[in-house]
Amino acid sequence: MVFRPASQPIHAAIIAWILSNQAASAETPEYFRRVIDEAGVSLVFYDPVREPRVHRGYTAFRLDMFYDASFQYRWEDGAAGRRVTIQTEIGNLRYRISNRVELPQYLDRDDWWNNSLVRHEFDHVAMTVDPRVRMLFEHLCRNISPITRRLPRAAPVNDAVIKAIIQEEVERRYNAVIDLLIANEHALDAATGHGSRRLADRAAYFRSLLLEPNLKEHDFPFLAEVKDLLQTKAYQEAPLPYQ
Repeated sequence: MVFRPASQPIHAAIIAWILSNQAASAETPEYFRRVIDEAGVSLVFYDPVREPRVHRGYTAFRLDMFYDASFQYRWEDGAAGRRVTIQTEIGNLRYRISNRVELPQYLDRDDWWNNSLVRHEFDHVAMTVDPRVRMLFEHLCRNISPITRRLPRAAPVNDAVIKAIIQEEVERRYNAVIDLLIANEHALDAATGHGSRRLADRAAYFRSLLLEPNLKEHDFPFLAEVKDLLQTKAYQEAPLPYQ
């Protein structure tokens, strides 16, 4: 599995992948049909002879977040410049997600899903629709403390400037969660040899993701801000998408 991050994480247009005939097959097990639908999966089959690869499977995801922001602001001029304080409320959070799964051509068959490589790549896909990912996003965005910025004394202060500052704060939180997801994707590859080995306890492995020890392991920069969320029953008992 190799991850290709989105080039424009916030307010970016998204390419809608069209499901292949195989993915839409009525014979596809319910688990795969559900994940394909929730994660916007496109299956692409490549010729391993013409395109030899180090790892046979490849999954890339794109997760875009959209939001509305209301805000109030004030500023004071001083010797060090213009000090701007912003109080914002983020709401109406929306998401768009897509996953592109590339597999060797010999798996282009009716039972494409009946293969350990496919199951491994779909573990990566399932990680992108783990409900705890969105819970982290939403908690961080809905609980932004008052923002303070120091601007040059003659700098304009208007709605456009304030919106740009708010977007910087949202992007910091967005990127922190995406970086955590990427780190966990890479850790899954390391633990399974890119799908060549089974996890000793799949349920325990995936349940342990996105909990406090996992966030500490990957130096999540907003750990203090989400500690209360991590202790909630809704977070700890969130229904997970893994098979």
